[in-house]
Amino acid sequence: MEGEESAVIDFAAELLRVIGYERDDTVVRTRKIIWLNMCGQTVLAKTDVCLMNAASEILLLVQEDKTHINPSDPEAQLIAETIGAFQENNAKRVNELFLEPLEMQVIPGITMVGTF
Repeated sequence: MEGEESAVIDFAAELLRVIGYERDDTVVRTRKIIWLNMCGQTVLAKTDVCLMNAASEILLLVQEDKTHINPSDPEAQLIAETIGAFQENNAKRVNELFLEPLEMQVIPGITMVGTF
């Protein structure tokens, strides 16, 4: 419906579960809040769907194209969320797991237009 988020987020989350991404050591989450340091400010990003491991590390992100609500660029949103996920993953490594931060990490991302 116009001006309303579609069921694509729910579809994507259920699809990840059905094809086996959610297991004992991973969980599919929707609308997880990520804090992102950008240009000296901390801003909020909200994932559409993400896959997390037992240590609350974000492993995969899904971003819906919401141009039916507001003209936007899902790839740019996905990239910003991925940077935030990397920052958050490293903060958890350092502050909670007492591990060294990673210099780089591959976090796969998917953009969806409808069910494509």
